[in-house]
Amino acid sequence: DDYCNVPKSEWQSMDALKEKLTAEGWDVRKIKEDEGCYEVYAVKADGKKVEAYFNPATFELVKEYTLRSIRFDEKTFTPQSVD
Repeated sequence: DDYCNVPKSEWQSMDALKEKLTAEGWDVRKIKEDEGCYEVYAVKADGKKVEAYFNPATFELVKEYTLRSIRFDEKTFTPQSVD
């Protein structure tokens, strides 16, 4: 998919995405780069656990998956298993 096909020079920071999502009520657990997108593991304001993908230049949500269960390592907040 070309959802996130933007030059690195146009990317905004992961911290800026985290600030935006936190302001919208998300509990962000992890953000990483994945195939040109920012991949986010979080709990949304409505309590839904999600794996979401954002365009790194615009922060447009391009894909979202609802997860039944995400278990995180207590120290690193790295997802340990996903159902």
